[in-house]
Amino acid sequence: HWPGATWRREWPLRRRLQDGSELHGFADLVLETREGLVLIDHKCIGGTPTEALATAASYGAQLAAYVEVSERATGRDVLGRWLHLPLQGVCVELR
Repeated sequence: HWPGATWRREWPLRRRLQDGSELHGFADLVLETREGLVLIDHKCIGGTPTEALATAASYGAQLAAYVEVSERATGRDVLGRWLHLPLQGVCVELR
């Protein structure tokens, strides 16, 4: 979907929250395109494809936080957030 994108692996994300706590993590893969960023997180979720897709939805908040931190840090829009489920051989876009 993003030919020519620059791949950034294990991109560190960190932000101090208003309550003084700190959010930190690593985006497994960030694709930098001319239009913006694409976040991809790898999750090894067992079960059938249907079960894995149901579980994948629970990672929406994590990726939403990654979007917020990435946009604030870079000033660039995040075009999409995806989960790569290698055990099922699929990628799922979270909206």
